[in-house]
Amino acid sequence: MLEEWFDVTFIYRSHEAKDVYLAGDFCGWDVTRHQMKPCDEGYSVNLLLGEGYYEYKFFVDGCWIADDHNSHRESTYGNSIMFVHMDSGVHGMREQHPPHRDHERAKGHSFQVLCPQVPEKLASQGVRTRLLFVYLPPSYDDGNGSRYPVLYVHDGQNAFSTPGYHGGPMLGGLYLDEKLDHLWGQGVTEFIVVAVPNSDYVCCGNRKREYCPALLCEAAQHPFTRYIIDVVKTEIDNKYRTLPDAANTYTYGSSMGGVISFCLALCCPDTFSCALCISPSFWFVDKTESTCYDLVRSFNKQKPNCRLYIDSGDGIGDNMFYTSEMALLLKEEDWKEGKDFLYHLDKCCDQRENGVTHTEAVWKERLDIGLKFAFGNS
Repeated sequence: MLEEWFDVTFIYRSHEAKDVYLAGDFCGWDVTRHQMKPCDEGYSVNLLLGEGYYEYKFFVDGCWIADDHNSHRESTYGNSIMFVHMDSGVHGMREQHPPHRDHERAKGHSFQVLCPQVPEKLASQGVRTRLLFVYLPPSYDDGNGSRYPVLYVHDGQNAFSTPGYHGGPMLGGLYLDEKLDHLWGQGVTEFIVVAVPNSDYVCCGNRKREYCPALLCEAAQHPFTRYIIDVVKTEIDNKYRTLPDAANTYTYGSSMGGVISFCLALCCPDTFSCALCISPSFWFVDKTESTCYDLVRSFNKQKPNCRLYIDSGDGIGDNMFYTSEMALLLKEEDWKEGKDFLYHLDKCCDQRENGVTHTEAVWKERLDIGLKFAFGNS
């Protein structure tokens, strides 16, 4: 079994049935895909699942039946809930709250909260409805009707001036709002920020499921990818004065969020032209034992029309080895450093927060490098 996947056993505890199937959001509720087989306790089936929150039911002789031996239930349809995590104590839903922000701009309203509903198809694949946090540039309300590029930020609950709150990092957030007001004042191109919280903000233990596609080669069809493009981006383009083309659409992510940002740029270059990947988790291995390195090689030196910023710190645990290997591979695959991609190694081993460098409190100190590479000056 691959390290990042878990062999999960589902059991229907009754022998009084003829045909028993398992269905859930891990298979789009297809009732024919996972037939359960007789076992000592009734019927069982084993699935290889990543960390996450999964809704399921048994389909028994043509009838939907919840798992009576699992007390975790979804309220709308009564679906049973399976929490898959390396720590068996990690489970449960969370209340969502907008982040506490220390920074406020002197003039003009800048921060808005949206909550677009997830359509039934994506919900059936495990995507959760969540709050979105939108940060507008200083000139947005000047009345000149200008349109703006957009940066979609993963782990969005950690994006702003958060000294620590429920669902956010105890060591503080990225302070992206404060950082951008400073950079915009220096002439960096203004843009709209859309901070998309990870699903751990909604449900414990679901983040890897969204940010690390089960099949990297099919990342364009990954449910979370479709959520970002079909739900979030559509909502933002309809509500705000955006420049909706790929040339003006960017994505940012750190750690596992760096993996999904990387995949969005490479696999959806008609939507995203640039990905900022902070300490990305390139160690991730999908169900076919493929990695982000294999994804790059799959283009056979026919580079997608996108740019990449990747970095890491030199402290233990900040993915330094993996990002340096990716930088070397990109060069081998004819990506031009400084034009097609930028790699930065941060000498931050002495900037630890409680002994940790893999955290927003350290990443925020190098944010301007990636932002300037992506957006340049106006």
